[in-house]
Amino acid sequence: MNNKAIFNKTLLKKTVLMLIAVSIMGICAAILDRTSAGPDPYTAMNLGAARLLNMQIGDYQLIFNIVLLLIVLFGNRKLLGLGTIGNMVVVGYMVQLTNWLMNDILHVPTEFDLVTRVVVSAVALLIFVAACSVYLNCDLGASPYDALPYMIHNGMQKALKKEYAFKITRICYDALATVVALILGGNVGPLTIGMVVLLGPTIDLFNKWMKKLF
Repeated sequence: MNNKAIFNKTLLKKTVLMLIAVSIMGICAAILDRTSAGPDPYTAMNLGAARLLNMQIGDYQLIFNIVLLLIVLFGNRKLLGLGTIGNMVVVGYMVQLTNWLMNDILHVPTEFDLVTRVVVSAVALLIFVAACSVYLNCDLGASPYDALPYMIHNGMQKALKKEYAFKITRICYDALATVVALILGGNVGPLTIGMVVLLGPTIDLFNKWMKKLF
């Protein structure tokens, strides 16, 4: 098998894995929103904005992602790729599809007892983090939301003429999204707040295990 065929096969494998991963991320985000544990900060912010504007989450998130994409295109297009498009389009619509299934087909209740809420939220969170790790390890480009903090971090280091840990920028970035979500009436739960600080390190831990897949 020549190098071109190997490259095409690897790219196809990574693309399929990326699409599966972002689909699972959307499903888990919708479940975390339903249990009131809270989805990730970005989804919480977008759900709040979509409900405020009386829009479907898939439509709103795609439009907002396009706006962010234009900013990244002018800032650092090297951060973008097939994974960027996959995340932009799939996650929001998977949240929308999952909500429809839970509301209209499965008739999942909006309130749960404490044990059910904890168990379902814990499982959904673990699967969400694992899916994030797979998505990132595919190395097909970051979502516009994830690309922006890299640009901000580099700009701040140049402005301050001093290097500092990227996680500080990322925590502040996600914290701002969480505050905006609260203002817009998004479902900010304990897991949303926890993800501001712990999502990055947790994904790093999963990355060590996911490397074997790649």
